Amino acid sequence: MSKHIKVEKDKEGNFKVIHSLELDEQGLLGRKKQLEKSIKAYDFQLKGMTEAKAQLQAELDSINQSLVKENGGT
Repeated sequence: MSKHIKVEKDKEGNFKVIHSLELDEQGLLGRKKQLEKSIKAYDFQLKGMTEAKAQLQAELDSINQSLVKENGGT
């Protein structure tokens, strides 16, 4: 048996213990797989948001360049 502690982040960003569970090796392996899957999901979301931000930034830069040209700037 191994002890697993579940934590939660409060509004101030501090971590607090919610409860603890006794998990055997099978339970730990299951929790490990669950955490790895969650991390991959967050990585995928982050990648998508980063790409979307880059596209928006490119469009904004293009608009700014067009406005500068229309206003006689260089």
